[in-house]
Amino acid sequence: MFVVDSERPQEAIASDYEAIMVRIQRDLLLSSAGLSEDDFPPAWRLQPIGHEALVVDYFQRMAELPPDAMGNAPMLNAGIELLAAALALSADQRPSESAASCHKRQQVIAYIKANLADQELSLDRIAHACKLSRGQLYRLFAQDDDGPMQLLRRLRVEKAQKLLLGAPEQTIAAISEACGFTGERNFYRVFRAATGIAPGEYRAPAG
Repeated sequence: MFVVDSERPQEAIASDYEAIMVRIQRDLLLSSAGLSEDDFPPAWRLQPIGHEALVVDYFQRMAELPPDAMGNAPMLNAGIELLAAALALSADQRPSESAASCHKRQQVIAYIKANLADQELSLDRIAHACKLSRGQLYRLFAQDDDGPMQLLRRLRVEKAQKLLLGAPEQTIAAISEACGFTGERNFYRVFRAATGIAPGEYRAPAG
């Protein structure tokens, strides 16, 4: 059994199967579980063992009921409470670095790399594109030396280093623009702060 956040992108690859879909308001589920929005994973698989087996069995049995019984409010509410309890228990057992967090962080890094040349790239735009709040974005990188904006600057410098050595035909101004720096002065300042030398000095040995 899978619980997914329908507001986030999803992709499923499977052979032929039969399924029943149960739609539950996320706020209602989180409220019942006593959790915050940040605690809700993009996807959550309930294993047919332990306390999660109770949830799987409950909804499987509901699926076998006559159609007119599927709208029974007390039964649906009981299912929500049962699912919320399982979610709360799973959240308590979740390691500090969950697979969902790792996947989301890689998604953020991939988005930043794909948009390094965008001079308007900002924390808000990164968060919006990756369907995160600013707080969630910061927390994803809380255990790293780099915050999201420090990561953006580091990746821009790394790209500039590659271009300085690998594209000698490009001017420093063109490289500055290709890496998303807002002007050569900003490029020189950030590059020197990160490497200890100016872009031209970095390129000199290759010339």
